[in-house]
Amino acid sequence: MRSEKRKDMYADRYHAGAKGQKHCHYAKHRKTNSIRRFVTGIAALVMVMSLSFGFGSFFSSAHDSKAEEPSGERYYKSVQLEKGDSLWSIAQRYRRTEDSIYEYMDELAEANHLSLKDRNNLQEGAYLVVSYYGDDSIY
Repeated sequence: MRSEKRKDMYADRYHAGAKGQKHCHYAKHRKTNSIRRFVTGIAALVMVMSLSFGFGSFFSSAHDSKAEEPSGERYYKSVQLEKGDSLWSIAQRYRRTEDSIYEYMDELAEANHLSLKDRNNLQEGAYLVVSYYGDDSIY
C-alpha cells in the first residue's frame, strides 16, 4: 500500500496538493521581491553616486571661477633696494589693491628666502624679486 501512495505523489513536492500550491506561490513571490529589492538598491546607488559627482563638480568649479583669477598676467622682476626701503614699502608699491599687504609681504619673503631677521634688516643696494600683475610697461 505504501508503494502505491508513493507512485501517486508528485515528484516535485512543491506542487503536491493545496499546501504545495500555496508554497509554490510564496516561492515565486519571494523571488520577485528579492529581484525588486536588488533593482531598487542599484537605482539608489546610482542616484547617490550621481548626486555626489554633481555636488563635487559644483564645488570644484566654484574654486576655479574666473572672478578669482587676477587681472592681467603675473610678472616677476628684480628691484634694487634704495635707502629707506622696507618690505612694507615694497609690498605697497607692487601688490594688487585687492591683495592683503601682509600676505604679499610673506610671499616676497618666501620668494627671496628671507628669514624673520632679514625681513626687518634689508640692506640698501640689495636686490629683491617681486611679482606683480598687469602690463609689463607699467612698472
